[in-house]
Amino acid sequence: MVITSTILPECYLITPEPTGSHDLYFNSLERCLKNGVRLVQLRAKTVTSDEYVVLAEKAALLCDQYGAVLLLNSTCMPDLAGMHLTSAQLMSLAIRPEMHGQWLAASCHNAEQIKKANQLNIDFIALSPVKETSSHPGSDILGWSEAMQLCRIASMPVYALGGMTMNDLDDAYRHGMQGIAAISSLWSF
Repeated sequence: MVITSTILPECYLITPEPTGSHDLYFNSLERCLKNGVRLVQLRAKTVTSDEYVVLAEKAALLCDQYGAVLLLNSTCMPDLAGMHLTSAQLMSLAIRPEMHGQWLAASCHNAEQIKKANQLNIDFIALSPVKETSSHPGSDILGWSEAMQLCRIASMPVYALGGMTMNDLDDAYRHGMQGIAAISSLWSF
């Protein structure tokens, strides 16, 4: 875990759904990369699988250009990018997928999921929701205290997710986390 945590950045950008022009979408992604984002999850659940492949290929080229790591949400293309598992995908696995040197991350919301991530030797997790979030309104909130307790179970770096902004980075550190993961606040970064 020590080696992994020294390699990982403090911020993990999760892209919003691509709507409208893909040129504008990738202009926004490039702006984030120019501003220092070095870990990106391409989250595009509303597009077709063929469209996702096109988006992933273009995002991979852009991330490579800026020295950023790209993970694909729920999709395994290890020759192109790493993968970020949903909590349901995580819980359904018996063994770790072969990632050919790429990162494997997962979303976790409770102790059982974190223990499964430990068992599968997941590289890092996003723990959510730590705070109220606009993308998942009405979800049960963990809060910083419970998030810290869950973080202690993890044998890998943990990113706080859910309502995070750059102003939450110090709280994330104080509660034992690698940093923050966010959609809207980092997309507008």
